[in-house]
Amino acid sequence: MRSDAMNPTISDLLRVRSEVREGRIVGVVKVENVHNPGSAEADPEWVFSRTCVLDDELSLLTFLKRKLTREDSVGNILLVGDMGSGKSHLLLLGYHMFKHPVRANEWLEKLTHVPEREDVRFSVPTTARVVVIQVKEVEASYEHL
Repeated sequence: MRSDAMNPTISDLLRVRSEVREGRIVGVVKVENVHNPGSAEADPEWVFSRTCVLDDELSLLTFLKRKLTREDSVGNILLVGDMGSGKSHLLLLGYHMFKHPVRANEWLEKLTHVPEREDVRFSVPTTARVVVIQVKEVEASYEHL
């Protein structure tokens, strides 16, 4: 750490990933890329290791827990926000949680190990199935999807 504690640098406060230092950041998350092998979005490790669990992520996890434990059996998840607010990342997280439930449960266990997050402790069923449909590509054929 630098000796000037009054003006810390970013690297004084957190570990900067190599892709940030090297300019290899995935700036736009495209959920439809889950079907493109080699893309960041198709890699569950990329998603789980880069998900910073803040309010929106906790809300999603709380909602999923309520659905999976049947506390609340009605309703859909509606993600609303401005461009760049994280909607696609949340969808991608949900996709990988159900596509890779064993890895997701490991991630959840590590996440909920701290007392402040025990209320979102649940397990993703290993029999879960997930589908990604890019509605803008199918146009009116899925008008009521």
